[in-house]
Amino acid sequence: MSKDSEIKAIEYNLSSRDEFFMKVIDVIQRNGHCLTLDELENSEMYLSGDKLPKKYFDLGRSSFLYYLYTYNLSFEDAFENKYMERKDNFIQLIFYDGSLVATKEFLITFFKYFELRYNFGGNDCEDVVRVEEYSASHFLEIMKYFYGKRICFNLENIVDLYKVSMYFMVESTFLNRLVDYIKYFFSKIVKTRAFYENITLFNDGNLIEIGKYLYCNSIEDFYDIKRLLYLYRFKQSGGQFNYENERFTLETLNYRFDVPMSYAVLQVCNGSKNKITLNRIGGYGNESEFEFRAEHTLVSNIFTSGSELFVFLCDSAGHSICYLKLIGNEKRTFSYFDVPLEPNIKHKIIPYKDRFLFIINPKNLRRNNNCNIEFQIFQQPRRLYDATNDTNILFEPQNECFQNFTLKKMCFNIGKHELNDYFIFESEDHMYFLLTSRPLYNEPNFFRINIITRKKDILEGPNKIIDPCCYCNYNSTLFFIQKPGREDNGKQLRKDTLRTVEGYCFNVNEKTWHIFKQPYVENTQLDVSLEIVNGSMHFFIIKKRLEYKKIQEVVLRYTPEIETNWTEIRNKMLIRRPGF
Repeated sequence: MSKDSEIKAIEYNLSSRDEFFMKVIDVIQRNGHCLTLDELENSEMYLSGDKLPKKYFDLGRSSFLYYLYTYNLSFEDAFENKYMERKDNFIQLIFYDGSLVATKEFLITFFKYFELRYNFGGNDCEDVVRVEEYSASHFLEIMKYFYGKRICFNLENIVDLYKVSMYFMVESTFLNRLVDYIKYFFSKIVKTRAFYENITLFNDGNLIEIGKYLYCNSIEDFYDIKRLLYLYRFKQSGGQFNYENERFTLETLNYRFDVPMSYAVLQVCNGSKNKITLNRIGGYGNESEFEFRAEHTLVSNIFTSGSELFVFLCDSAGHSICYLKLIGNEKRTFSYFDVPLEPNIKHKIIPYKDRFLFIINPKNLRRNNNCNIEFQIFQQPRRLYDATNDTNILFEPQNECFQNFTLKKMCFNIGKHELNDYFIFESEDHMYFLLTSRPLYNEPNFFRINIITRKKDILEGPNKIIDPCCYCNYNSTLFFIQKPGREDNGKQLRKDTLRTVEGYCFNVNEKTWHIFKQPYVENTQLDVSLEIVNGSMHFFIIKKRLEYKKIQEVVLRYTPEIETNWTEIRNKMLIRRPGF
């Protein structure tokens, strides 16, 4: 970065927020990152090639043993020599910082680059390959994975590993884990110099489209990252394009949907301490603890939003929330906040944008007054940065106390019904109410409320009573997963059994109901969800056993073009372990 470009950038009247971002960029360029020690330590994720499909694991393991035999090496000194010479049946790869050797079969199996080079590029007799623009140490990490060794992803090597993986077109099993890590820790990777030096790598459509798709946990992260990228480009240009003030136009963040799914497990321990484990599909995060403040405390709900956890508690003193934002494997203490909600009031908690809202039915407290439904909307406070702030506060919650909310009084009530008589959910700034019991008189059994305008829209209801446990808005259609009937409770299915039953979905545009094949839900003890992942609808089952020491994960992808409508992606029993 030249002095001229810095001076030109500063000549503009930067906002206090932009001054802070410029300070962040300066620190990143000078030090290589603006990460804290906690972020560096707790963002390490380990993975091993023993999770590979058997045919790949066997080939990789035999290749490694053949390598040890040919070069007369042991497990301990297998990779000590940075400059390996070629021997019979091995290909030598020359990098700028060393050389590696591998068999042709190994290379063409795990790297598409070599398959194309040898099988279709007319280089089938080539014994030495020069790729001197890349590092041998990064390529070796990928080789170790396929050899069945344990390797580590961290914020210091992930961009270089991604760069090497894209060039050599590494096998999808490894690449998918790599991309998952980048998505999960994207807001941390943005704080490294390697990200900006390889910005075109991230902007070519292979992973993200900067300015449109950013893997963020919150709308605040989205605004911050987008502005950082703009100011970095502005500074790099030397002020050759006009400085523009920041505009906040987004109301809802949809980009989070592609972040690998996280789910929370509450583990009750002896005494008052409890553990919350934030899990990821296929890997585990941390076990952070919190303490109940009273002997008789009810955990009424748990939400996850990216790397954030919300645990809602209720006791004789009132309502409270335990909040925690996690980096990765770290263990932190929950922050404890009282929630401004009247005691003994009937309410429901619904996820909304980056936070949540309370739906309140005040009829028990106001017998002779207006008993219309009310919404208490909690949203993430705006982050206020200025040049005096330390760069460590970037992406961190500010002034989060859960005391401030927007109260919206609706223009309707639910009569003699209770909130628990409805399956209530939010989608695209509409709150939907689906009656799960027989309607009274001629009342509607399905309607929605526009949260912004408070307008009520009565919708066509299903032709039978349905009682969903989760939903998903996929391609403007609301898909519902129904709870099992009483006659189905207690039935056990084999682990490899995929069974479907009749399910219901609602087309939002046409306002009509349709039937689809929903996965069978074994019983109401399961944690079940429908989520959008990488543009497709997925069905998740998290089955907890033996006091949550073992967890079975089932993941299905919605594929309406096949007869069963669902394709199994994952069905595995896991034992709790740290890592990725």
